[in-house]
This record gives sequence, C-alpha cells and structure tokens, in this order.
Amino acid sequence: MTVTREQCFAQRAFKAVSDRIDGFGGSDRDKKLKEYKSFVRSFPALIQSCGLAQALAFAISKNHGDVVEDLMATLDHQGNSQDFQESVRTCQLRDYMRKSREAMDAAGWVKRYADGLIEDKE
Repeated sequence: MTVTREQCFAQRAFKAVSDRIDGFGGSDRDKKLKEYKSFVRSFPALIQSCGLAQALAFAISKNHGDVVEDLMATLDHQGNSQDFQESVRTCQLRDYMRKSREAMDAAGWVKRYADGLIEDKE
C-alpha cells in the first residue's frame, strides 16, 4: 500500500502529540499543555516568517525543545535536536528551502493534532 508524504506526516504527528500529552504530568500539567499548544500553534508561521534555522533557535531559546522534538519525529529525523539544527544550518540553499517547506508541512500537522487533542481549559 502506498502512502503519501502527508499521510506519513499525519501518522507521525499524531503519535508525537499523543505521546507528548501523555508525558505531561504533575500538578502543572494543564499549564504545560497550554504552553505547548500555544507555541505549537505559532510555530509554522514562525518558520515561514523567520526561516527554519531561526525558528529552531528561537524554540530552543524559549525552552520549547519539546516542539522541536515533535517536529523531528514528524519529519522522521533520526538523531538529536543538535544534529537536526546542525543539518539545517549547514545545508545548501536548495536543501534548506526543501527542509523549510517540509518542516512547515510537518509543523502544520503537529499544530492540527495539538489543536484537536488538547482541550482548551479556562
């Protein structure tokens, strides 16, 4: 059975977001979920407006390595976030543009599942 790239992204994003939700625990679980969802919602636009390398650096600087990990899982990147950032920083322009386009698509799937799976609580 053939699956499209978008189907692969959807499957991996669903698993990453589901695992992330299950992983948040403790008394501040709702706060963590709210912060995660908020950042995930803005991440595709951040990639588009700033570029992938800057968006990754911003996410790390704001302690949202979890979002970078979920993006990597959706892209099926093997390795750690430093490897991923290094590969983005050092690739040629053509590869950078391809990686940015794929990252925006993958981040869109993570955003959709975060929106759908994380309830808004007041």
